[in-house]
Amino acid sequence: MIFVFITDLLEKTGINGIPVVIGLIFLSALLTMFIASGSAMWSILAPVFIPMMMLLGFHPAFTQVIFRVSDSVIIPLAPVSPFVPLFVGFLQEYRKDAKLGTYYSLILPYSIAFFSVWVVMVILWYVFNLPLGPGVHPRL
Repeated sequence: MIFVFITDLLEKTGINGIPVVIGLIFLSALLTMFIASGSAMWSILAPVFIPMMMLLGFHPAFTQVIFRVSDSVIIPLAPVSPFVPLFVGFLQEYRKDAKLGTYYSLILPYSIAFFSVWVVMVILWYVFNLPLGPGVHPRL
């Protein structure tokens, strides 16, 4: 079981808490660049990361929050996303000379800003153990 191996490795190296959260955010963001479907990627990652994060003391709902933060911000940038050609088409309605580079130059500042703010928010939610919903906190 890969999640047990990864959990043991993280525990032996002393990595827990915020570094694990940030690592999972960046791993999900990287994978989003290659797998366009969020539900397909979650079906691949969830069987590994939910048990792993539970062994490290994270609630499964918080694990999904971590995944959704990175997935939602990166999907407009992913070259495999079916929405990119659609967005470029909409952009060309207003700017006839717009190409893929124009689209990325317009969307990148928003993605960076949202990604930065949401990472800070996730960290604050974890640090202050704020509820994610009724009776659900980031830490078990």
